[in-house]
Amino acid sequence: MGSWADWVPFAGTIAHATASPTGIYAEDYVGCAVKLSDCAEAVDPAQKGVLELSCDKCINDALRRNIADFVGIPDYLRDVLTDIAGIVAAVKGAQLLKAGAKGGAALTGIGIALTLDGFADLYFVQKKLDAMAAAAKDAKAKYCKCPP
Repeated sequence: MGSWADWVPFAGTIAHATASPTGIYAEDYVGCAVKLSDCAEAVDPAQKGVLELSCDKCINDALRRNIADFVGIPDYLRDVLTDIAGIVAAVKGAQLLKAGAKGGAALTGIGIALTLDGFADLYFVQKKLDAMAAAAKDAKAKYCKCPP
């Protein structure tokens, strides 16, 4: 991701909700697969084990790259800051509303909307990260085994 739109409330959430990042399908890791020709040449089970471990490491490395490409610390920080700003605005708006001052209802609404946006974005990002982890696990089972 990493575009300027990620920093705009709701735009970043929509982008994360609709994104189809690399790494959410097992097929995204096919480049790490153990080659059947290498398995056939490896007569010793230890050699096959090294091939399988190499594939496993390759998938782990690709998963880390895919996660970093999709989301990073700035995204989580942005969501946390959005939630904090939303909570502060909602509380301040509620105080203004209680005091009968102008703008209390609007500020409360903005605060609630920002808070919900931050939590929604965290939710959608986590769903994609869970999908990436599941795809990597499936890829290891599918691609990192030499045939018996």
